[in-house]
Amino acid sequence: MIQLSIDLPEHFLDEEVRCGYTVTKQMKEIWAVELDLLSQLQRVFEKYNIQYFSYAGTTLGAVRHNGFIPWDDDIDLIISRENFTKLCKVAKKEFKYPYFFQTEETDPGCCIGLAKLRNSATTGIIKSHEKRNFTFNQGIFVDIFVYDNIPDDFTERDIFFKEIEKLKAKSLKFRNIFHCDKNELKSVKGRIKWIFEKFIKAFHINNPYYKKLSEFCQKFNSVKTEYVQDLFIFPKIWKCSKANFYKESILIPFEFLKLPVPKQYDEYLQELFGDWRTPKQLPPDHGSETIFYTSKSYKEYLRGK
Repeated sequence: MIQLSIDLPEHFLDEEVRCGYTVTKQMKEIWAVELDLLSQLQRVFEKYNIQYFSYAGTTLGAVRHNGFIPWDDDIDLIISRENFTKLCKVAKKEFKYPYFFQTEETDPGCCIGLAKLRNSATTGIIKSHEKRNFTFNQGIFVDIFVYDNIPDDFTERDIFFKEIEKLKAKSLKFRNIFHCDKNELKSVKGRIKWIFEKFIKAFHINNPYYKKLSEFCQKFNSVKTEYVQDLFIFPKIWKCSKANFYKESILIPFEFLKLPVPKQYDEYLQELFGDWRTPKQLPPDHGSETIFYTSKSYKEYLRGK
């Protein structure tokens, strides 16, 4: 495993059984890289007074397990649009190699709709991305989701979400159409794609649909609404969070660090997961769909394909 900036507790990397599930040494190494990334983010959040919360399964892990859900492999955080803007302004000077703060602006073509802090000396490639031979940073990551205000009226919300889905589809299509895998390069169509990709990068041509999508997500931020949501990843009409969930937090142990979770975490988790107190072993969010290496950079991995 690569060298980290944090000191791991003795035996942290040892294989162990949690809730009847075996957490392997390999999974512990992935956790360690992500906790190191979390520590870097917390340093910056504290320095610039940026309010943040654990999000979704990470909140569940913190409350129920005081750490990762044993069969999970990621850390999710969430911040307001205002705090996201503040974070973006300071990220370049605060995160140095191997840490990389990734957005569409810092890494054109990724089109992720959120921010990721990545460790560039590692590999965390989503398998569907591997097939397209993307060149943007694909190190192991921590996700920083962004929430925006959404309409309280269900009819208005439904129309709003459908437009978001359309813009999201166009944005991803624009990204994907100019990337091809090695097999496609053998065809005329593939070579044309490759030329267009180089042209777009050389002239710094931005994804026009991504910009429209980002601006549209902020449509209701000038008015007070009861509900908010991460709109790029989860624009689901029935899966929304009350705005007051992200007003106050309490600190809860998360492995050997601490995380702020919504003070009303019981109601928050109930809305997201129903009976959240009873563990239900599910596939990891990324494990079966992501290629992880904690001792090899994504560039090394892609060169060796």
